[in-house]
Amino acid sequence: MNFNDVKMASYYYAGLPSAINRSGTYIPVNQFYVRDYLWLANFKEKWAVYSWKPIAEVIQVRGNINDTATITFSKPHGLSKLDPIAIINFADNIDGYYIVSDIVNLNQIIINLTAPTAQNT
Repeated sequence: MNFNDVKMASYYYAGLPSAINRSGTYIPVNQFYVRDYLWLANFKEKWAVYSWKPIAEVIQVRGNINDTATITFSKPHGLSKLDPIAIINFADNIDGYYIVSDIVNLNQIIINLTAPTAQNT
């Protein structure tokens, strides 16, 4: 796979919110779908091509006092600490790309995000 085969590209994972396609067009998170591919040049000290896979519906985002948020899924997530995730179609102030900071339980994770006290779907 080469650069022309991916929907968007970014040098760093943190750059995904402003990632562009080969034409230089910005690709918002809500327009990046399962089976679309993205190229990251420096994620966990390597370059690779990635595609999202659905995990479960996000049913609640609860802000914590330390600028993190607890994300609750409708079923077990299967994630590990430092896994990348994308939240799509939850709320404009929540949708985006994140790294799992901690695992709370089978249905909850913690990410770095300043969020309201609780927001449900």
